[in-house]
Amino acid sequence: MRADLYLLEQGRFETRAQAQAAIAAGRVRIGGVVIAKASQKVQPGAPVD
Repeated sequence: MRADLYLLEQGRFETRAQAQAAIAAGRVRIGGVVIAKASQKVQPGAPVD
C-alpha cells in the first residue's frame, strides 16, 4: 500500500495532500523508517511514528 494512502487510512491526516506534504518534509516514519516518497510501499499494520 502507498505510504500516503496508509496514513489516510490510519487517520493521521485529513487529506492525501497533507500526508504527501508531511512525507516530502521528512516528518513521517513508518515502522521506524523515514518515508522518502509518498508512493513508497508500506506493509499494512506497520506502526506510524
